[in-house]
Amino acid sequence: MTLPNYPFSMNDPWLAAGSTQTIGNNVNAFADLQTPDNFTPVQEPPVDPPLGDHHAFTSAVDSFIYTHQPDVDAFSANARQASITQLFYNINFLHDWYYDSGFNEVSGNAQTNNFGRGGLGAGSIKGKSQDFQSFRNANTLTPGERDRFISAFAQLNNQGAGRFAVGRGGPRQGAPGTRQPGRERDQVLT
Repeated sequence: MTLPNYPFSMNDPWLAAGSTQTIGNNVNAFADLQTPDNFTPVQEPPVDPPLGDHHAFTSAVDSFIYTHQPDVDAFSANARQASITQLFYNINFLHDWYYDSGFNEVSGNAQTNNFGRGGLGAGSIKGKSQDFQSFRNANTLTPGERDRFISAFAQLNNQGAGRFAVGRGGPRQGAPGTRQPGRERDQVLT
């Protein structure tokens, strides 16, 4: 990834100049591999086998270039870097895309610095490319809103058949498909 931002009306950069990790104004993307919940640095940059939570790091000056080959190296440090980088890109792209549709600072979008344009700020998304609570999942959390979006894939047999679930939950959501009081029911796709 070398794109500074999606070309939208404000052209706010995704990362500050000289940044070397996936910690930006709109999203802090990382792999949450060990307890406690959220980012707890143990080993950065990442190594194999993983020793703890980590961000993606630049592969060259101002670049996050990683290739992921799931049938070859699904769980290597390089694969985790690729996954985190892709999550960072996706969340930032959608942030900028929705901004021009009216989801700006005053509307409560997720940003650390609102650049004096209203809203509360200090609320960038925590994007987890992997959450320690189970495998094949990803979470996003907006700390100011205390809400978490969860996606998870559960393999039901060794032939690859499975179930994919998405839903909203509080900071400590139960397993996909469960219901929490006052929350919408998870959407389960098979």
